Amino acid sequence: MAGSKNLGQVAGIYVGTTPPENIKMIWWDSTSSQQCHKVYDYNLKQWVILNQGILSTITYTELRNIALTVGLSLGKFYVVTDKGNVLALSITRTKVQYVDISGNLLVDDLGSNIQYYVSSNNLTIDGETGVFNQESTKLNFNFVEAVPNVDTAYIYGKDRTSSSSSVMRLIKFKLSSLISTVTGNALTWNSGLYFNFNQTLLDLGDKKGGVVLFDTYTKEQEVQDQSIENIANNYNALVSQVNALVTSATSDVNIMNKKITALQTGGEPIDAAAGDTLYTVLSKFQRYINKFKYATGISISKNFKEATDPEYINNNDTVESAFSKVQYWLKNIYSTLSLSKDFKPATDPSYGTPIPECAPLDPIETAISKLQGVLNDIGTITDGNIKSKQQAVNSSGQNRGNRMEINLNQGSIAIKADQYGGGSTAADVTIDTSGFSAYSQAAGKSAQLNMSGLYTNGGGQTNGYPYNGHASANIFMTGNYGSEYPTLGDWIAGLYAWSNNNSTSAYPYADYGAYIEKLCAAGLILACRRLSDSDSGLTLGNFNCYISCYNQNENITINLPPKPQTGQCLWIRQVNPNGCVINGNGKNIVRNANESGGASSVTVSERGALYFLCFDGQFWMMNKQNN
Repeated sequence: MAGSKNLGQVAGIYVGTTPPENIKMIWWDSTSSQQCHKVYDYNLKQWVILNQGILSTITYTELRNIALTVGLSLGKFYVVTDKGNVLALSITRTKVQYVDISGNLLVDDLGSNIQYYVSSNNLTIDGETGVFNQESTKLNFNFVEAVPNVDTAYIYGKDRTSSSSSVMRLIKFKLSSLISTVTGNALTWNSGLYFNFNQTLLDLGDKKGGVVLFDTYTKEQEVQDQSIENIANNYNALVSQVNALVTSATSDVNIMNKKITALQTGGEPIDAAAGDTLYTVLSKFQRYINKFKYATGISISKNFKEATDPEYINNNDTVESAFSKVQYWLKNIYSTLSLSKDFKPATDPSYGTPIPECAPLDPIETAISKLQGVLNDIGTITDGNIKSKQQAVNSSGQNRGNRMEINLNQGSIAIKADQYGGGSTAADVTIDTSGFSAYSQAAGKSAQLNMSGLYTNGGGQTNGYPYNGHASANIFMTGNYGSEYPTLGDWIAGLYAWSNNNSTSAYPYADYGAYIEKLCAAGLILACRRLSDSDSGLTLGNFNCYISCYNQNENITINLPPKPQTGQCLWIRQVNPNGCVINGNGKNIVRNANESGGASSVTVSERGALYFLCFDGQFWMMNKQNN
């Protein structure tokens, strides 16, 4: 065209998920949930959809997410698929308006998750449906003015759910419930609450607990007026009669013959005072008499002082001076009482006969004499340490200390034996919190019992058959308490000894339940175990000794103990035709005479054969004993 210029491409549409800064452009909102053209509305001061007829199909959750993140587009319609395909119109950036499937018009605030019902034909009050006024957009409940039926009409209100609760609830009750059913109630219903006042008063008239009627009051008033008039007429005669009665009652004879009721004798005695009645005066006097009668009425004066020197009461003492002397003896009883000059502790009447015990009616000095004699027989007691009177002697017959000493402070007992003659085998014994120990210097033997176990080098047979004068033995029992004991079924043992070494090293120190040199067993019982096919792969422990193999289907595998002790012995017998695979479990088994290094496992298959294995500290040495 003549006179025209090519200005190049001019952007008229802006594409993006956020609005452009130039509000005069058309904006294509490329958000996946929008996908529509928008223009800027100067009145609303925000971007609106260019084509209001565009519908977006969306779920309620997706719609709420848009409102919470970027905001809704004003005037856009959404078909909410999971709410019955209702048509929702966005009226703000977070609110939509729609009619739900129940016919209720509501505004849904997606930002605060609150729904506001604008109108509904489904709202009722106690079953009564309201009428929606389209013009006023209000839901109306019409109440008709009528005379209520007391048996069918209800009153509506609210009340607490319980007397102790602050939560309120809606309630209703019939009009008839306002009228009490208690006997005697005068309130009834007669087109309303009705109280027949006249009839109620007549029903209560001239009755106990009721009211006095006017006619009755008038008649009673007339009777009282007549009675008052009769009294006035007889007043002079009455005064004369009263004076005569008073003169007779107050005569000396009648007063002296007057009887009184029981007097008030409780409480402390006090003096009679002006204004007291004759009864009160006699009661006070009787209190003093009672005090003197029971010797409780005399008290010590305020100037009383106890004697300062020991004195005896004599016939010139007053009661107060006698008490003064007695008070001195009572306060100084421990310093004034003393044993006589001839006091001696009691001794044993004869050897083996004890000092007699204290007996009833014993004088104090005799009782103390017996007690001191018993203490002397025991020994000396010093600060919780008791030492016996008897002394122990050495091989030369010289004293070597107290026979027994009990230290109550340290909690220990020490006993010393004589070391000469027949006492050469006797031992000194000590018992304290660490345990028990005994030692005989003459015999060169000792024994100990403490938390570490029991030890003695004085055990063994020393006389009797087959004693030959050369017997010697040591006994030491200890172990590690806490592990499981072996399960051997029901059994009884005169002596049970057990030990365990929990070391994880490849060659731990050997531990023995019992170590006995030159054991003489009058009968030997081995711990036996029977194996079947299901026991294949079993690992033997330190408590296994004799194994019987009863497998019938195939060879079974037996794993020897992983940490055997030097000298540990096992016997394995094949009972049925099927054999056994004996696995050394880390230790080689030497079987043949020409075999020095042995093998890690051995397979045997000879019915009736008994195999003996002994661990020598390096290999399992195996020998067969034929049937």
